[in-house]
Amino acid sequence: MILLTDQLAYDNTATINKILELYHTDLLLFKDVRSFSGLIRSLFSGLKLRHQKDVIFCAIGQPEINLLTSVCLFLLGKKVALYLPELYDNRWLARLILKYGKLLSPIVILPSREREKIFCAKYFIPKKTIILTNDAYQDTYKHACEIREGIVYTGVIFPSRPLDRAIQLARKTYPESNIDLYGKGDMEYIEHLCRTYKCRYMGQYMMRDEVSIISKYKFGIISYPMDSLNNAFCAPNKVISYEMAGAKIICDSPNNLRLSLKIKGLLG
Repeated sequence: MILLTDQLAYDNTATINKILELYHTDLLLFKDVRSFSGLIRSLFSGLKLRHQKDVIFCAIGQPEINLLTSVCLFLLGKKVALYLPELYDNRWLARLILKYGKLLSPIVILPSREREKIFCAKYFIPKKTIILTNDAYQDTYKHACEIREGIVYTGVIFPSRPLDRAIQLARKTYPESNIDLYGKGDMEYIEHLCRTYKCRYMGQYMMRDEVSIISKYKFGIISYPMDSLNNAFCAPNKVISYEMAGAKIICDSPNNLRLSLKIKGLLG
């Protein structure tokens, strides 16, 4: 088996590393698929797959490129397994490709059984489904701080995934707590959050360090707006990371996620 992914996804998506571990795959790593020149170089690198007979796991971080790559490999007669962490209902090209995805007869890797039901109802019933959840690749952090303080958010920080409501809720509920933000994002938006809600930006982090970072804090923030089917039935890896680090979760999302956290006793 061969795992096909890009450098950014490999560095920041622990599930991809778990695929390598579980299935003992060889790795074909594209350096960059988010620029035109990088995409051209990746296409030439991908030509070496034309003689491969193994199953090819497509797990490129840019969804349209991932899906188009799987179509090209299928047309070359290759067996394809697709890693699909989201439903992509707000991305028209990805949605269009998935609409006819059953023609590829792919193996599909999804993050939860609930997501599998929605995926099958919306797109197609895969030839085979593999469920690979976040708790499959992280061990509970063994050296959590005895004294936990403050509130943390780990993840991407962009206006398209707004954190304002969740941070407002955290600030209102725990007005004296520090709120620290970790992750890559839009610096103008990050500065807005820090200025408006008195947060601290702590910089980017490696995925392997996430649970260790969270273990220093009492609460973690999650926010998923109800603006897409994917968010309404989200299965965020962050829930597992916070749970494993022993942090309660502050969540403003009026959907199944908040209810699930409450039932599990994780809601802060």
